[in-house]
Amino acid sequence: MDELIEKADGNIYYGRLLESVHITGYTAERACKSLEYLLEDDRWKRVGEGFEDIDVFQESINLKQFKIAVERY
Repeated sequence: MDELIEKADGNIYYGRLLESVHITGYTAERACKSLEYLLEDDRWKRVGEGFEDIDVFQESINLKQFKIAVERY
C-alpha cells in the first residue's frame, strides 16, 4: 500500500513538473522575444529613463534568476 501511495505522489509531482516546464516555456519565449525586439536597432537605449550602457540595461532586467535556476540543478 505504501508503494502505491509513494508512486501516486511521485506521479503527481511529475505531472506538476511537466505543467510548470510547459508554462515556463511560454514565459521564457515571451521574455526572449521582448529582449530581442529591444536589442534590435538599439531600442534598449530609449526605454525607461534611457540607457547608454548595455550592461546597465541588462542588470535592470534581473536575468540572475535564470542563471541561479540553471546552476542550482
